[in-house]
Amino acid sequence: MTTVKVDPEQLRRAAVKTGEVRDRIGDVITTLQSALAGRGQPWGDDSLGHQFADGEKGYLTAKQNMITGAGQFEKTFDSYSSGQSQSADKIETTEHGTAAVYVTFNE
Repeated sequence: MTTVKVDPEQLRRAAVKTGEVRDRIGDVITTLQSALAGRGQPWGDDSLGHQFADGEKGYLTAKQNMITGAGQFEKTFDSYSSGQSQSADKIETTEHGTAAVYVTFNE
């Protein structure tokens, strides 16, 4: 039989590290958006510029898709971090509750 052990404190530390990954992703997105905004629209307003930037496969759509996708990574890591933290709390609460019942029955 396989034994599973969970240390709530280690799980909380993992939640902090996962939150740091989330924050780093958010920082990268913010930096990227600022850098891109600072460059303006260097492709011009002529037909070649519109061909490059506009449309379903154009730069503007690709840029937005990339930022949206990266934002989903950030949300995913946020969810993981919250889940790890909440799981640690629930495991600890369950463990204390079980220990209290066990002590009560053995008195």
